[in-house]
Amino acid sequence: MKDLERMMEAMSYVDHGLVEEAARPAKRRSRLGRVVLIAACLCLALTGTVLAVEKIFGVRLGWIEQSLNHSAYSVQAEVKQFDMTQFSRELQQDLEKGALDWAWDDWQSMQEYVGVPLLYSELLDQAEMGLSIRARYAVDGRLSLDRERTDLEQLGRPEQIRVMFSRVVDHAVVDIWAQMFTEYADEEALAQGIPGSAWGPTTRYTDDGKGNRLWEQKVFDRKSFSLDSYETKNGIQGAILTAREDNGSEEYVGYLVHNGVLYFVRAHGVMPDYEEVPDLRRLTEEILDSFGETGAMP
Repeated sequence: MKDLERMMEAMSYVDHGLVEEAARPAKRRSRLGRVVLIAACLCLALTGTVLAVEKIFGVRLGWIEQSLNHSAYSVQAEVKQFDMTQFSRELQQDLEKGALDWAWDDWQSMQEYVGVPLLYSELLDQAEMGLSIRARYAVDGRLSLDRERTDLEQLGRPEQIRVMFSRVVDHAVVDIWAQMFTEYADEEALAQGIPGSAWGPTTRYTDDGKGNRLWEQKVFDRKSFSLDSYETKNGIQGAILTAREDNGSEEYVGYLVHNGVLYFVRAHGVMPDYEEVPDLRRLTEEILDSFGETGAMP
């Protein structure tokens, strides 16, 4: 289980140190190559017993963890493993040099740099930047889901290429990832489940009404997870995960799988100057519905 915990931790939070302020435009065409579909095994999280070997369609729950310190889950999805030649030559060269161009000011430049057509959302492209990522669009490459493994990105062999961005929609902060797994990704790890969000202890406090904090306490609320299929207005197959606390409160995470790319959407906070709590389930559906085809790469 320690391996799964490390995998979950690496995927659940944005590494702010990887996001830079400067952006550099790129002019690259995509180079499409072979695609490998993953045959996935469904495994029992506690025993590791193989139940069946089948091709996974859409998104489904994988393993679930609940401990004294956190609640976490993974999803199983029909993702592709991209040959590195499918990404732009500029991205490949940057990986070989040991540093990607992390930050991009606009969607088109980012997509040309990645070299793979991605689903586009006009709603998100035009929305105000959120608080989680200090760039319009950020691109990174990771060798592994496990932070304890040696970082070999400079060798040009990442297990995944990720596009990340954060927006404010209906006064809520929304983080979005597009994950492309490469030929170097571990097929067995992908089959067992791609780690999703994780929830740990939260800090609760009281004050004297004058802004002076009297006491604080870290409280952990155990969460249960359920997953519902969701088809967007554009006919793209997805799913919405519900994380429900013991007290009945809920949080939502949206997923899309399109052309083997996994998209992850999480509305997780409300802007400080807004007093009402938005309907986060409806907002998650609205954002998933906003994604559409990009068309051919120019």
